[in-house]
Amino acid sequence: MPTHLHRASIAIASIFVLASCQTAQSPKAEGHLSKRWEGKPVAEFESRFGKPASASETKLTWSITRDEVTPAHERSFGIGVSGVMIGDPLKNKVEARSERKSCTIQVSVNNGTIARIDIVKDDSTRQAASLCLQSFG
Repeated sequence: MPTHLHRASIAIASIFVLASCQTAQSPKAEGHLSKRWEGKPVAEFESRFGKPASASETKLTWSITRDEVTPAHERSFGIGVSGVMIGDPLKNKVEARSERKSCTIQVSVNNGTIARIDIVKDDSTRQAASLCLQSFG
């Protein structure tokens, strides 16, 4: 039978695993981008964001990569029951780190007009749940 400490350890580990997940696609962000840009001229998109990284006759691809730096900090957590902490919180020093975040979108074009935007890859950042929406929205 698992102890309370064991359950707390599993809960904490689960939080870290879920927090480190990246979304390959973000339907909400994709919807916002499509609403913002569908029907607009591709030239307007290009003037704002530059030339695409790759292009075919009907599909254009833009990619953005950013390094996100998390400064060194101290993380505290405790073990408790029903929100009441038992004992002193445990402190863990977290070193500074840099993570590469990226966004790739594919723009479908029809006669020089944006017909659709699909998010191919979209990482979340500390400032936003969607780097694509933050960058192209």
